[in-house]
Amino acid sequence: MNRLRANSLAATEAGGRPSRPIHRALILAGIVMLYLLRASDTFVSDHATGDQRGYVGIAMKLQRSGFREYNLFHISRVAFPGGLEYVWSQERDGELIEALRSEGMGFLAHTLFHSPPLFPYLLCFSHRMFAPGIGYDVLFPAAARGLNMSERLKVQLYSSVVPLVFGVVLVVATFLLAQMICGYWTAVIAALLIACSPAVLFASERLWQDVPLAALVTLTMLFLLRHLESDDPGWFLLAVVSCSLALLAKNTTVLLAPAVVLAMAHRAYRRGGGVGKALRETALRAGAFLLLCSVLVFPWFFTAWRTWGTPFYNAGEEGISRVHHWFVFLKSRPWYTYAVTIPVMVPLFSFGYYRIVTMWRSRARFDEMLLGVWFLSFFVVLTLMTSFSEQLGPDSRYMLPAYSPLAILAAAQVLRVRDSLANRGPASVARWAVAGAILLSCAWSYRLSDLGYATFPRIYRNFMNMPF
Repeated sequence: MNRLRANSLAATEAGGRPSRPIHRALILAGIVMLYLLRASDTFVSDHATGDQRGYVGIAMKLQRSGFREYNLFHISRVAFPGGLEYVWSQERDGELIEALRSEGMGFLAHTLFHSPPLFPYLLCFSHRMFAPGIGYDVLFPAAARGLNMSERLKVQLYSSVVPLVFGVVLVVATFLLAQMICGYWTAVIAALLIACSPAVLFASERLWQDVPLAALVTLTMLFLLRHLESDDPGWFLLAVVSCSLALLAKNTTVLLAPAVVLAMAHRAYRRGGGVGKALRETALRAGAFLLLCSVLVFPWFFTAWRTWGTPFYNAGEEGISRVHHWFVFLKSRPWYTYAVTIPVMVPLFSFGYYRIVTMWRSRARFDEMLLGVWFLSFFVVLTLMTSFSEQLGPDSRYMLPAYSPLAILAAAQVLRVRDSLANRGPASVARWAVAGAILLSCAWSYRLSDLGYATFPRIYRNFMNMPF
């Protein structure tokens, strides 16, 4: 029996034997439905502001002209009762570029859009599938609320379904990864924390690439760990494809590299043969992983390098953080925003923090160490980047790729606390106390994600900014 399976079974016994497979599937389905119940607010949410404008406009152009028009030129918005339609403009500087310039963001008028192309392509494919007979329309929130569900779906299903589907993938992938590493009950709690997370839900209600990114990053680690335990090349290829798609969603995927290399190195060392052999095997496996990913993402990053002189370009302009109200707001937040707001949004994530701090001075299992490295790779680098960058401030959605490992660590620590309480008193009291804490945490998180409370930009002022 392989090590991950042994750990999973041991953790399952510690958490109580799970119910029959059909019951387990129903519990997971219930968690997914809980996520969808709140995330379905996307059909009455604002999709006509910020980054969303560029993604929808470019998706329209991709369907018309393909990748050669991957920029914001020739895009205009035409108003119709209750919304906007994105249309091709004969003018190179269409209405969208003029609107961005009026907001002080004319630096986005470039021959190549700065963000990798996966998300606009997903919107384009979704439009072809779900809305081939209409244009690239978005509804204003007030108008959307006045329509019945079928009317909303007719207009906005093509756009809203993309983050919703990847949100479901994120919940399920977190569940499967947690079950593989720590057992069934840890998986249930971790998936529940992800499904109720205000940051996940809020990003799922917007046309942003961050939820697809988080889902693909989690799938990468899930497939990679399965490969390392089974040596099945199929899982390796799935990990490569997932990582490549994540890179084509957002450049911050590179922050997963320490966790990927560490997992490969640990597997090589466990096989024996000394440090030298382990290093050679790690280099070979990591090199193959990097080579295959590079082949898949080469067209985009070569185009970016040829255009800007760097494959990891971030559009911006000196002084933007002192001029544009959004960048002014982000840069007004203190450097420790991530450290505080993550557990404020999901109180049980504080148990994950505790485990990350204590695992370094205790003999923690490697699987938990790996999760800690995964989380810290994003947490430390993004904290530093948002502290020193001219325009990037701490936005909760940037940390979404690190939510799965934190949720798993938090869930495992909650069960440890339950076991500790059971050793000191009645087991039934310990179970009910922990169950109550989980319900209270999820209720708090779910309340924060309520559409009436989480209206943009009020959501940031309410609980994501400092001081409270």
